[in-house]
Amino acid sequence: MMNLITVKFAVVLLNLVAVGGCQAIIDMDKPMAPRRLMWEKKNISVDQVASELGDCGKKIDQEMKNSSFKDQYNAEDTCMLKKGFVFISTPKSYPNTCSYQAFKDTIGCKFTRGEYKIKTDEKKIP
Repeated sequence: MMNLITVKFAVVLLNLVAVGGCQAIIDMDKPMAPRRLMWEKKNISVDQVASELGDCGKKIDQEMKNSSFKDQYNAEDTCMLKKGFVFISTPKSYPNTCSYQAFKDTIGCKFTRGEYKIKTDEKKIP
């Protein structure tokens, strides 16, 4: 009798862990959000975000032609953070970018979790 209760408890516990820990698998068939929706800044439109991303991308293309995709992605994240943007890992109605193995250790995801700090290039207006 005791072993049956222990087995049932273990099965329930395993199911809870499986459901809670597999968000990336659940979201696997959903498209990732466009990069322009992963960044926000007060009083900045999505079109302006796209323009700023393009600016960062041009710099990276020129300076990091032979770098890995991950290094280029991190450089783009760093560029946007320096401009004062905030990374949004879960834009409206899109899966959490940081739940994907390929992106969980990127600068943007680390910033969102509070594991990465950066000074912005913005001037403070008194």
